[in-house]
Amino acid sequence: MATGSEYTEEQLNYYRICCITTDELTDGLRTIFKQEWDNQHATTLGEWKDEVKNGQDFKNGESPRNQARKQELLATMINGNRAEWDCTMLFYAILYSDCIGRGLNAVVRSNGAFQALGLSTVKIQEIRNQANFPTSHLKKVLKEVDKLKQEVKALEDQLQSETTHFCILPPKPSHDIAARNDEVANITQELKQLKETNEGRLSYLYISGNPGSGKSQLAGLVAEEIFKKSTDAFVMTLNAANLERLLDSYISFTRHLKCSEYAVTNTLNNKDLKTQEKIARIKSLAGTKVELYTSWLLLVDNVVSISEMHAHLPDTGNSYWSKGQLLITSQDTTYIPTDNSFIKQMSVSKGMAPSDAISLLATISGVADDETAQRVARALDYQPLALASAATFVKQLCDNKPSSNLGWRHFLEKLDEGQLKNTETFLSNTNASYPYSMTTAISLAVEKSMSSDRVLKHAFNVISLCAPKPLNRGIVTNYIQKAEENSNMNTCTEGEFNDKDVIGLRISKSSLLLLEEDNGEVYVRIHQVVREVIQSLIKQLAKTERFQVVHVSILSLNQFIADREADLNDYTGNRFSTKDDYQRTLSRL
Repeated sequence: MATGSEYTEEQLNYYRICCITTDELTDGLRTIFKQEWDNQHATTLGEWKDEVKNGQDFKNGESPRNQARKQELLATMINGNRAEWDCTMLFYAILYSDCIGRGLNAVVRSNGAFQALGLSTVKIQEIRNQANFPTSHLKKVLKEVDKLKQEVKALEDQLQSETTHFCILPPKPSHDIAARNDEVANITQELKQLKETNEGRLSYLYISGNPGSGKSQLAGLVAEEIFKKSTDAFVMTLNAANLERLLDSYISFTRHLKCSEYAVTNTLNNKDLKTQEKIARIKSLAGTKVELYTSWLLLVDNVVSISEMHAHLPDTGNSYWSKGQLLITSQDTTYIPTDNSFIKQMSVSKGMAPSDAISLLATISGVADDETAQRVARALDYQPLALASAATFVKQLCDNKPSSNLGWRHFLEKLDEGQLKNTETFLSNTNASYPYSMTTAISLAVEKSMSSDRVLKHAFNVISLCAPKPLNRGIVTNYIQKAEENSNMNTCTEGEFNDKDVIGLRISKSSLLLLEEDNGEVYVRIHQVVREVIQSLIKQLAKTERFQVVHVSILSLNQFIADREADLNDYTGNRFSTKDDYQRTLSRL
């Protein structure tokens, strides 16, 4: 059905005039005619009662000339029923007829205003203010609209109180993944403990680790396990890489919760709202439905900046979110809160369990060679992304030359030749869930750390120069202090470089550095791929800068040895059981 045009105010005024003329004005004229007839003829011809006699008396009172000229009008008027008389008939009867017009009241003749004539103007005022002109069809449509509104409200009430069972996990990679059963069990148990300790309060568990350590997939395995064991809970994944992706995830979240689509769309399309404001509104909308669930898990994946994202995640102060848990994955360990009763952190930077790593290599590559695969896994520091890349490369190599004896030994040769980056492209080009190779992902993380944190920049420099074994944290700390003393650039506060404990804490916060403890001593090491990336970056420095790094490294090592010799001379037995224990510790430097 075609849609009618919208009427202008001028057109509506025309319709108002027509309505007044055809209805209200006609009724007023009928009243005036009766008043004037009764005033002039009631005593002789009787009151006007809309009878045929009245019509006949009116016609008989007209001159032959009027009867001839107004024959058409008189044919209706002779019946005497004023309800059948239109404006033309009434104007003639009042103003120009012989019966009424000649003796017409002067007020009526000179003033046609309703008020002056004592007639009611209420109806005219109503018409004047009327914005539309309902018809029977419009009334029927409006009735249907009211009915639909009631049905929509009933449906919305039903949706608001209805909960659904759903599980949305992080995207799967293009290759098989390891079950990582022990890690899944440990994280699941930690979540269970947090839940029991914080009944009625939101709790957080952070899975931290360097790029390529498998944080997202491990979190997905945990979330899937929890969902399988639940009966009325939900699992939802939010992509927190940036605000735009987080908003998209929240919108998907509200739709799985069956929130009001009108409210979601209205917020999304509001051009006056910033992304942060849209997230706040969508999150609030989701919260009203989340409150209906007795348990749930929200997987906040790939948080690049915890400080930026924190304000956009559910918080413990909101009762809507008090019955669930957040499982957060991030490499940004600097801003992860300290463990407490409702917050825990678990690091996966050390990589997979050796048995899981060997199993993953065999599953993806199709090559069963546990002994050599173990060497590969160890060389790649048990990192899931590096392992998957290596296995994909070997599989494609074997598929391309099925009759050859190519396998893990060939990959190790590539690794020794420094061609790891070249072998990684075969997976990164086809892995839509994570398009970066291990080397690329680590390079981005290292460059970001070195450009934003001078403590880590100095730490990376000294560790990369030493043998690929753990380095005593005291040497690293000495180097950082001496490097800053020799630097003309100091973007950190003086106190941070004077306090070795503060430097040590800053080092421990990096997901790219691994800390190990042995016989009371703390050692720092890095993955092989991290070392290669840092060494590649150092090669880009000017010769004077590289010399400066080596020079300060030697100074810091000499100072550390001197300090330890002084400790040995002042030996009290508190640190080492015997002098030989100390000498063995010193030999590890």
